[in-house]
Amino acid sequence: MNKTFFIFLSITLAYQCAGAEFTVNTTTDSTDMAPGNGLCADSQGLCSLRAAVMETNALAGADVIYLPRNNSYALTLANNAIDSDLRGDIDIRDSLFLSIENPLIPASSVNEIPVIAANETHRVFEVLGGQDVTLAGLGIVFGYAETSLNEPGKGGAIRVDSAVTNFNLLNSYLLFNAATFGAGLHSTATNTLVSFSDISYNTTIEPNSGGSGGAAIFNLLGGLRVQYSSIHHNVMSSGATTGGTAVQVGSTAADSFIFSTVISANGRGSKVADTLMAGVETNDASIYLINTNLTDNTSYGLIFGGVTTPRTLFARNSVFAGNDNRDCLLINSGPRNLGDGAGNGHNLSGDTTCSLPGNSNNFNNTDPKLSQLISVFSDTSLIFKTQYPLGGSPLIDNGSQLAPDSGNPNACHQFDQRLVERPVYGGYTLRCDIGAYELDDVIYRNGYEQDLS
Repeated sequence: MNKTFFIFLSITLAYQCAGAEFTVNTTTDSTDMAPGNGLCADSQGLCSLRAAVMETNALAGADVIYLPRNNSYALTLANNAIDSDLRGDIDIRDSLFLSIENPLIPASSVNEIPVIAANETHRVFEVLGGQDVTLAGLGIVFGYAETSLNEPGKGGAIRVDSAVTNFNLLNSYLLFNAATFGAGLHSTATNTLVSFSDISYNTTIEPNSGGSGGAAIFNLLGGLRVQYSSIHHNVMSSGATTGGTAVQVGSTAADSFIFSTVISANGRGSKVADTLMAGVETNDASIYLINTNLTDNTSYGLIFGGVTTPRTLFARNSVFAGNDNRDCLLINSGPRNLGDGAGNGHNLSGDTTCSLPGNSNNFNNTDPKLSQLISVFSDTSLIFKTQYPLGGSPLIDNGSQLAPDSGNPNACHQFDQRLVERPVYGGYTLRCDIGAYELDDVIYRNGYEQDLS
């Protein structure tokens, strides 16, 4: 396969800011001496990550903080008896753009990405306020929310409060974090965007009672959009007796969207044994899936759940296959639009449980012939996993015939998981591929095709 090495091609949200701008110049976890004076300076006169955030919290308006590349920032000021800006997780209280330095320049390797680690003592970031908060080009690891004093058990890497209007996670990864709900990300913001990011190897902690959910993302009371991302190998704690979910969207009147994303192999990779983990679960929430892969999860691919309020399930050009239990569990009594009966559907299910309608160019009970998960970086990289159609796959050239940039909801999403623009074709059809990956097409189709990717 031709692997595209594309670490952080671009920051897609332009951030206009008239506020303060700080560049962190120490990896030490230290506090700002005089928050609000416009200077980021600890007792040694250095600007640490914590000191920079403390300063921006005290200043009005939107601010910018840059983290130099090739550095790691361990949060060592831990105190489980105190929850403040001075100790524990990093508290963000105002609009902020926190990013890798020079965010529009692609990193030459994954090692350039600055890493913030909580060493499994507390969560990493708590976003408590702000009109617009963006974290871009960061690695956020080893967060643990169970001992956090504020909202314990929520958001191992990041917890976003309902006081936040727009929260954006761009070109980042969340790995090895733990919480009861939202081990990677727990968000109640009005709008939550996850783009070009990897949320994997996180663990939901099964409590004595009350359940858990969202090993990668738990989204509540706000619209969620996930695009060009990879969510894989998230698990539950050992000894869990109930099934978990990688992405859980609950009790929200705002629609959620997942575009050109692979959600796969969740539940696999536990140190003890595989745990039951569904790919996506909704609870009284509407969800739209376009060119998304829900594959090889240890429970269901999709649970369209909740019966209190009917909501909408809409899927086009997506793959539900290889999940250990069933590909779909459809409980919600709301509309299930998996094809319109007029040729617009282009979904594939590996079994019959998604009830894909006929006359919509859907594939029921069909093997998608997908590759194993591979990284766009290297065969051994843990992050940014994708999967591509093998030679002879029914996914190839069987997506929507509509122009991806037409604005028609039945069309393929304009870009695949790697930002390859759809469609790519070799002279057979002008149709895009079903699923998250747009393959470099075969030259001809006569039963003897080769995988020329």
